[in-house]
Amino acid sequence: MTIESTISRAKEEIERGRLWRAKEILASSIANYGYSQELLLVLAEVLLKMGDDLDAGKYFLLSVDSPSDSEMAAISTFLTRYNNHSYRSLLKRFPSAVRLEHRDDYPEYLRSYLADIGAPQTFEQSEMSPALNPLLRDRLYAYGCCLFALLAIACMLIGAKTILNWFLGVQ
Repeated sequence: MTIESTISRAKEEIERGRLWRAKEILASSIANYGYSQELLLVLAEVLLKMGDDLDAGKYFLLSVDSPSDSEMAAISTFLTRYNNHSYRSLLKRFPSAVRLEHRDDYPEYLRSYLADIGAPQTFEQSEMSPALNPLLRDRLYAYGCCLFALLAIACMLIGAKTILNWFLGVQ
């Protein structure tokens, strides 16, 4: 399915008054299509119609060059809530599929805002990938170590049995 057909499906749902369904279609498509200003703008408009100014602001920030008054109000809501003047924390609020490598690849308003808070032209790879929850990271590490230990024990037991059979001449 193309991005155009996805947006068309979402607009059909909007016309039917099923904003929640349009939101589902658009939000789930972000991972498939990555950064698309058109897709993000339609999602922002749906969220604004639903009264979710906070998330609408995030997607307007990602999709408009020159925000209108209503778009700017939603963007301000988002920035007031999540801005601590760190471009890294701001980038982490965006879905990982829409995090771009270069500041100037974003729309004009976001590009200027990022420059104002000290974002470099090119972002580090660690800033582009989603941060792994430290607790989850520690658990994965522990599970990996346990799995490795179990495999090592299994290999030692199989090896010991094979060597014992070889000494005893058992086939």
